[in-house]
Amino acid sequence: LRLVGKDGEDLKAGYERTVSGTILVPKDAYCLATATGSLNLVVSVFDDNTSISSLSADGLLVSAFDNEYVPDNNASYDSLEPTSFFSAPQKLTIPLGTTMRLALPVTTTEQTVPVIEVNELNCQAQATNESHMGILYYNMGSSGTGADGYLVLSPSDEGSGIIRVADKNTNAWVDISYTVTEAGSGVNIFKDNGRFTWYNARGQQIDPETD
Repeated sequence: LRLVGKDGEDLKAGYERTVSGTILVPKDAYCLATATGSLNLVVSVFDDNTSISSLSADGLLVSAFDNEYVPDNNASYDSLEPTSFFSAPQKLTIPLGTTMRLALPVTTTEQTVPVIEVNELNCQAQATNESHMGILYYNMGSSGTGADGYLVLSPSDEGSGIIRVADKNTNAWVDISYTVTEAGSGVNIFKDNGRFTWYNARGQQIDPETD
């Protein structure tokens, strides 16, 4: 990147820059040879007049820092550990007698499929023996990768707590706070939220025109 700042197009001596942005890398850029499979980055800064010694295998310019005053401080190294990303709501309200499939896709920078674990926690996000869910599990979806995965849940009694969905491969997780309310005689269903899939008593997806 060529940066532009208040001191002109180049970075003058005695100045500093903070750079932000997005770097897109394929999963195979993560190094399996390391203990954690991290993405290892090297950022180099050098003078405009520095001679270019060669081209890398990817066609990138490689500087030898030939004309630098202090060539040893031109590079910074960092490692990014693999992680997982969940798309989930922050909060749910569920009446008793409701079985729900909640769309909860997960993507990961790991080269392997996520290993998803689901647990109930209390409202302080601590482990508890008190459970309000009779059914609670994660389905990886038809893709088998979690990209179209969903959470299946059905409450067993009234109460509140937190559902934690975690990827054991990367130790990444997302918390969903929930409240289970008393059962009602009916509920209005609107099919305007793709996270939810509603089923009738026959096990078929609800048709608003007939159900």
